[in-house]
Amino acid sequence: MSEEPFLEFTHIEKNSGTAVLWTIESVIQKDRIFLYSPDADRITSYSDNLQPRTSEMVEALHGVIATPFLGPLVMSLYPLVNGLYVRKILQRYPDLRVPQEADVLFGHFLTGQFDHLIQRRPIRATIVRDPIDRMRSHYDHWRRNLGYANWRVQIPYDSSLVFEDFAMLPELRNYQVQALNGRRPVDFDLVGVPENIRYFLFLLMARLHKEGIIESNVDIAPPVLNFTPLKTRTNVSKLSSGFISQFERFHSLDYCLYREARAWVPE
Repeated sequence: MSEEPFLEFTHIEKNSGTAVLWTIESVIQKDRIFLYSPDADRITSYSDNLQPRTSEMVEALHGVIATPFLGPLVMSLYPLVNGLYVRKILQRYPDLRVPQEADVLFGHFLTGQFDHLIQRRPIRATIVRDPIDRMRSHYDHWRRNLGYANWRVQIPYDSSLVFEDFAMLPELRNYQVQALNGRRPVDFDLVGVPENIRYFLFLLMARLHKEGIIESNVDIAPPVLNFTPLKTRTNVSKLSSGFISQFERFHSLDYCLYREARAWVPE
């Protein structure tokens, strides 16, 4: 393995990853950024990926999807568009590999999933979120998009599935611990929480500059992206204390992880 570094960011769904990607693409050429697509199971260049773009147009599209009339119509086209995308990606990238020219590998993958493909030294980073807040956002996104999302775990859409049942699905148990694949915050070079996203991004830019991946250290304030409108959010304050206790027990490992992430300090 080469000692030349690259950034490997495990993007746990609904954990400020879009803001991180916006910051990364502000300082690194897009042909050096590669994203993992779970649907295609391929690592693709930024320009080829169907991941949400960090643009005003995409934010406007999120607003359309959130409406009760246009949202279902727009999302009804997703299977067709995504099917065409997957075929395109599989034709262009017949093999799963991490390109040598990648300065960034970003996406909804398990930490260490591509260790056998890595040719450069990874700088591992991630963001961990309060479990109930993350699950609320996960559910709202799933419901708004009729279950369609290019995510690590796919939950078939069921309009009758309420938050309390969704949050207790076995495949979503300790979802963040799942994503980190047996690793703890101490095993990462950089760990953040959404409450301190600016500090995390400051540390990230400083580390990329130190490693020679970017030319100068910058302090960037990302816009609010991929934001669920307040009027369509699940109101967790109305959940019963009994359910909250049940949720905390069911996702106890994620709560331990979140506490460790909040206490993480750079070496």
